[in-house]
Amino acid sequence: MIKLPKKYTWLLVMAVQSFVGIVLGLALVSTIAVNAVTGNVLVGKLNIGGMTFDEASKAVTEYYDRIALEEALVIELGENTFRLNYSEFDARVDTEKTIEILKKEVPWNGFDKLFYNSKKDIVIKPPFSYNSGKLSAYLEKILSPLEKLPAKESYKVDGDALVYTPPVPGIMVDYEAVINELENYMFTGEPFRIDAEKAAFLVEEPGESLYKEPFSKIISKAQVEFDINLTEKVLDALNTINGSVFEAGQDINLSNLLDFSKFSGDIERDLLNRISTGVFQAAVKIEGIKIINHRPSTHPVSYADAGLEAVIAGNDGNLVLKNEANGPLMLLADISENKMNFYFVSTVDIKSGILIIQKKDEVPPPVITSVNNKLGKGESRVVSEGTPGFTAIVSRIIDDERQELFSNKYEPVSKVVETSERPVLAGDK
Repeated sequence: MIKLPKKYTWLLVMAVQSFVGIVLGLALVSTIAVNAVTGNVLVGKLNIGGMTFDEASKAVTEYYDRIALEEALVIELGENTFRLNYSEFDARVDTEKTIEILKKEVPWNGFDKLFYNSKKDIVIKPPFSYNSGKLSAYLEKILSPLEKLPAKESYKVDGDALVYTPPVPGIMVDYEAVINELENYMFTGEPFRIDAEKAAFLVEEPGESLYKEPFSKIISKAQVEFDINLTEKVLDALNTINGSVFEAGQDINLSNLLDFSKFSGDIERDLLNRISTGVFQAAVKIEGIKIINHRPSTHPVSYADAGLEAVIAGNDGNLVLKNEANGPLMLLADISENKMNFYFVSTVDIKSGILIIQKKDEVPPPVITSVNNKLGKGESRVVSEGTPGFTAIVSRIIDDERQELFSNKYEPVSKVVETSERPVLAGDK
């Protein structure tokens, strides 16, 4: 063991005592609470330097409660200024969390204060809460004029040409991004200025493509007349089915394209039958179209040659065809004067032809005779000529080759005759 000279022993003892004293002093100082905000401290624009924490808490509450009740969030959009009172979307500063942040920024005991730079400025952004649903609803009112819906690509037939219009992108507002940016201006008194030309929250939304590749070939066409007084109803229905795409192997199901319940009255039902007829005629001209569900009328109709009508009637009334052609088909529909035009177009060449009708097995109409006492003796008149019954055989001709598709049988319509005398019946004496 090394023995130190006496003078060095005293120096060591004094050093140890000094160190212990310093440690005990610092420990004592750290137990002394600092009950005042040291330095130049701002909560937003409110200076709370020199206040006790209790005073600061009260000051923050009073200051921001007044702002919440009396002041507004200001949004400048171009030359327009919009003011939304904080109370309208339940915005409030959280005083308790603000003081918690404050205590992390400034010394709150003697030890921390020894090493704190009291000349440093501290600005605390107070945490706040608000009703995002109410704020979003207000923002939608003022920002929705900046939005522009995207336009999907479209096709129309002009004469013999298929005209293609590419999709047009739209502009949509990212309201979540708006609110995130807007939070930086809440309770600051500064206006939120929006430059509609540069705003990052205005997002381009691409227009929709109807198919993975453009349609370029007109395959078939059909026309059906309609009552000009129903133009609005016709356009509404045709716009619904216009642009429908059917892949090879897919059904062309009219009930999936139109809501039949909207065609409830006799006039509307007749219109539905005319639309069904137009789609049917345009489709069956195409090689590879298979008939799944098609109902003809029991008697010839005024808007189509016998055999070429397709009516929607009965419990399972519908028109269903299958696209077994060698490519996709798109249905286009428009009007010209009092005619509905139906087209099928494709991305590839698909053969189509013309439809012909052959009548056979004609049955003369039966005669119904009734007595009309107002007629002179021996006088008679025809009230209705009636129509004969027959069978219509529908064929399709493509490249000079004829293919029989189907046949429809039509019942005769009776001839009605009025006479002045009771008709003589078989068996009368």
